[in-house]
Amino acid sequence: MELSLCVLGCGNYAATFARQLRGQNGPAVRLYFASRDLRRARAYCRRYGGHGAFGSYEEAVADPRIDACYVCTPHHLHLKHALLAISHGKHVLVEKPIACVPNEARQMIHAARSAGRVLMVAENARFLPIVKHSKQLIDEGLLGDLRLAQFQQEGPFRLGGWRASADMMGGGLLIDGGIHLVDMMVHLAGRPTEVSAVRLPHAMEGMEGMEGEDGVALTARLPSGALGFINYSWAATQRIPRGSVSLSGSRGKLTFDPGGQSIVLETTTSRQRWLFPDDRLGIVAMVEEFHDAVAEERTPMPSADEGLYDLEIVLEAYRAAKAGQPVRLG
Repeated sequence: MELSLCVLGCGNYAATFARQLRGQNGPAVRLYFASRDLRRARAYCRRYGGHGAFGSYEEAVADPRIDACYVCTPHHLHLKHALLAISHGKHVLVEKPIACVPNEARQMIHAARSAGRVLMVAENARFLPIVKHSKQLIDEGLLGDLRLAQFQQEGPFRLGGWRASADMMGGGLLIDGGIHLVDMMVHLAGRPTEVSAVRLPHAMEGMEGMEGEDGVALTARLPSGALGFINYSWAATQRIPRGSVSLSGSRGKLTFDPGGQSIVLETTTSRQRWLFPDDRLGIVAMVEEFHDAVAEERTPMPSADEGLYDLEIVLEAYRAAKAGQPVRLG
């Protein structure tokens, strides 16, 4: 099955998305591009081997050639554009976060189920080969009982446009890039029962005009009493983003860099290392899952419900930071 997928919104990340798909041995996908600026959509179409361009989202979703839409617009517009696509019978792949507030996410989920359409959150980090294999090692019990899960990522990020607005973002860096680490924590270590958070002081350089947080430390109580910790910052001084994941259990410790190529598993008696292809984004595998879910008429993984759960954790972390005390999760 060939899937005709229209990218709604021709921003910087849409270019990254299209560049990853072009020339890859991935799913059979025909890309189209839609923007409020027809010239921009046509430029993306030429640059990334697209099959058509539209000067409005309404025109794109009404076109019978389009099977599905990739909603790559600012966070506060996800609900509007997802419902627009679903109302015209299109399947939807929506950028993270699924929405700015849970009620919007629930509206999207209800609309997709009522229409019999696939709705998937573009949580590409889950499709990194290094993350997928880590999940397998954990599920095989090689760590024993989990005790501590730590996720850290720091890097320079210079703001532009809508990302400086707390209303358009739904917050700051935690609801944007940080939700990848939240999803990774839930995927690898389980759903937290309690969360607390502290916003780091604003950086004095490069973050001028940002209304949301540019750094956060999040602590979560995980199943069986294990502790999860996320440290995420956009205001680090190093030129290249650095990340590290460490999961410690009763039998061993697993470490990897989500942007790296190796996993190390250490126990009291051995040390093992696995090497993986250099895939730092996981976009091709993510689109393949979306393609297959549409073709097989099934729920994708991760499901939209999982995207809603990630959003709820982020918003409860914001509430905990404001209150200065932990918040219990339902």
